[in-house]
Amino acid sequence: MASSSEPSPPSLSVSGESLPRVAGRVLLVDDSKLVRDFVGSLIADWGFQVETVGSGQAALLSLEANPYDVIVTEVRMPEMTGLELLTTLRMRAVGTPVIMLSSVSRTSEILNAIHHGAFDYVVRDQAIEPLRLALQRAMQHVHLVRENARLSAETERLFAERSQIESALARVSENQEQLVQVEKMASIGLLTAGIAHEINNPLAFLLPNFEIIEGWLECTRQGKTSERVPTLEALGKLVAECRGGLDRIARLVRQLRVFAHPGRQNLGPVDVDALVRSVVGLVERELSGRAEVTVYSSQDCIARGNEDHLRQVLLNLLINSSQSISAEGGGRIEVVVDQKDGEITIRVIDNGCGIAPENLRRVFDPFFTTKAVGFGTGLGLSISRDLVKKMDGSITLESQLGRGTVVSVTVRKWREEPNQEAVEPLRTPTPELIAPNVGRRLSIIIIEDETELLAPLRRMLAAYHDIITFSDPRDGMRCLIEREPPDVIICDINMPGVGGVELYREVTRVRPFLARRFMFLTGGVSEEATALIGDERRILEKPVHREDLMAAIEAIAAAKN
Repeated sequence: MASSSEPSPPSLSVSGESLPRVAGRVLLVDDSKLVRDFVGSLIADWGFQVETVGSGQAALLSLEANPYDVIVTEVRMPEMTGLELLTTLRMRAVGTPVIMLSSVSRTSEILNAIHHGAFDYVVRDQAIEPLRLALQRAMQHVHLVRENARLSAETERLFAERSQIESALARVSENQEQLVQVEKMASIGLLTAGIAHEINNPLAFLLPNFEIIEGWLECTRQGKTSERVPTLEALGKLVAECRGGLDRIARLVRQLRVFAHPGRQNLGPVDVDALVRSVVGLVERELSGRAEVTVYSSQDCIARGNEDHLRQVLLNLLINSSQSISAEGGGRIEVVVDQKDGEITIRVIDNGCGIAPENLRRVFDPFFTTKAVGFGTGLGLSISRDLVKKMDGSITLESQLGRGTVVSVTVRKWREEPNQEAVEPLRTPTPELIAPNVGRRLSIIIIEDETELLAPLRRMLAAYHDIITFSDPRDGMRCLIEREPPDVIICDINMPGVGGVELYREVTRVRPFLARRFMFLTGGVSEEATALIGDERRILEKPVHREDLMAAIEAIAAAKN
């Protein structure tokens, strides 16, 4: 082997580009010892480490034992020619660049060598410089291939890390949503006593009234006059009281329902005045005897935000204010809504105990709380800040120990974009359908797994329309697909086996024209159903009033005509 400690040659200029100085291991294959010694010494002088062998077989053995960057081989050799060596290397998937060295220049031989994968072809007896340049280009090629492999590996590693990061971010986002839900239910838990009171109040007169009505029915069956209900007017009064109590319970359930589901994540128009008064109504019982709540707002107050998020933020702030006020009473909480310069600010002001200066900078930190154990998770303000940020808003807090606290939430006003279709403010869906009386009996199919609800629905509608009911959604689906189509389809959303959304998809897949005849009844909130049916007015919440149900039916029938 020949070697040299001399420095590498200066950079070469090939096709106008500067090649950096490179060094590497070269295997020289030639059956002539004279050529091996002469050419090998030249290659060593150019800064390469060189090993020489006298045959193609020896070259293969050397390649098995040692790695080389470039192979230089004579074309014409006994036993195994340079071309045969090249072919063997490529068959063994050896990608080392091979420079063919020959004493003659024959076009057919050059083309054949290139065809079999030679990196370059140099005529030995013409000049020395072409061999040096070929070696430089070969080493540059090797360097680029290795760098490309390194970059590919690095790219794969970065993609793997990115995938892991994205997965971690997805888990963080999921955990944040779960924290929001936990905080919502924690808020509801704090209001449990007031909620129970709100439900028990109407129940306190509902049950006795129903007992009186049952007594009146028994007397009527026996042909007697009830002493407790002497006239039909008195009976009507009892029924009206019962209806009012049931409406109160239904209204409370609707208020609570919006906290029990994740809610929509999009931003849209929100009626701030209606939302504030709804949340204040929910907490008033909890604050009774402790604090008086006053709302200062205007009806023309539409914000760009998320109703569910804004409701949760306001509930958190009101609960914080209530817990800062002494149970002895005399507390005041003011909710002030201001509009200025394209922004809406909701301020919750209380005269509670306030926050010490050293704690002010930490109030938005997760799990930080100054409340006694069992009176707070320390997540309320932290989650409120994150929810307000999601609405492109801001939240600030000012407080003085012993004097009270002011928390301000600022969001942008809703502005209609040019050519934008008008959007109704997001609020708890309440059907307000106005449709002409169609003036004819309709065929209606009702699919509801609660058999106790089927009978009252039939009684509501049977005097005006022809009703068919199904308690098994699979039977209802078969009827809708195979039998005469009805004018209106009333379907529950949450049912065992086949849910309302799945039933709707399957029926409308077979009979697309039935899509406009569907309406849903639900005890919860289904954004999937709203997206499918495209009209919140055709999704009625349980309990449903007869007037609302009739109006929805007439609207569907009118649209069908």
